[in-house]
Amino acid sequence: MKKFTIGELDAVYLRRKEIIEKNYHKYLTLCEKGVSENFTLLHTIEVNYVEHVQKTGKKLDGPNALTPILYRKACHYLYSALHLMRYGHMDASYSCIRAAIEHLWQMYFLILAKSQEKELLFKREMNENNPQALLQELKLSVDEEKEIRTKYRHFSMSFMREYLYSKQKRTVMTKLYHQLSLNSHPSVIGMASETEFRAEAVEDLLKVFPLICTGLIAVGVEIYPGEITVEMDNELHLFLDEVGCGVGFLVDFFPDNDDFESRLRIKKEAK
Repeated sequence: MKKFTIGELDAVYLRRKEIIEKNYHKYLTLCEKGVSENFTLLHTIEVNYVEHVQKTGKKLDGPNALTPILYRKACHYLYSALHLMRYGHMDASYSCIRAAIEHLWQMYFLILAKSQEKELLFKREMNENNPQALLQELKLSVDEEKEIRTKYRHFSMSFMREYLYSKQKRTVMTKLYHQLSLNSHPSVIGMASETEFRAEAVEDLLKVFPLICTGLIAVGVEIYPGEITVEMDNELHLFLDEVGCGVGFLVDFFPDNDDFESRLRIKKEAK
């Protein structure tokens, strides 16, 4: 029986890394820039929130406290996915990317939904994490639990897609999410893509990744507490232009409901 050492396994994936960096340098550079732009925006958001608390003495609470947490988590999922992709761990990177997209949809919902709907999602999250430690006003009532189950379908990802997108765009989002799920779940498809180095799978993911980065940048701008400076606006749109020229907008994550589009601070303007 052949016994592999960690060094031997590392050598296999180091070889994959060399191939990916050589053959897909352009796409990889765009992916790296997307992660960098998101972490730059995350830092700016967090610094501004600290300044806001220091000036006003008021901390974020309720649904408003949830969006920056989701954005931070999504940024870290992207960072992890980037390094996994770099070494050819494609299926593990699919899992991270899928989680980032789920947070993106949750954030858009928290930005665009009605106050009552935001509050229900926030209370559901709080009840799922630590129900015993909740204050009485944060506990879900029987009627609220029923509404979450029947009307909002537990705020599932399929509900989020229906809420944010038109039927045509929802079909695209569902297809992408389904493909990510197939590759990230234990399956024959997943096993094949992880044990074999498939150039087409690497290229497909490297092309989609920058688009997810643009989606997160856009939603990060929505939760940004201050005014968008001219410098920041120019830099973000420059990256959107680079993505548009580098990989094209095969898919974008901007909600296309007419009522929502008019309320967004940043939209799909890059062509």
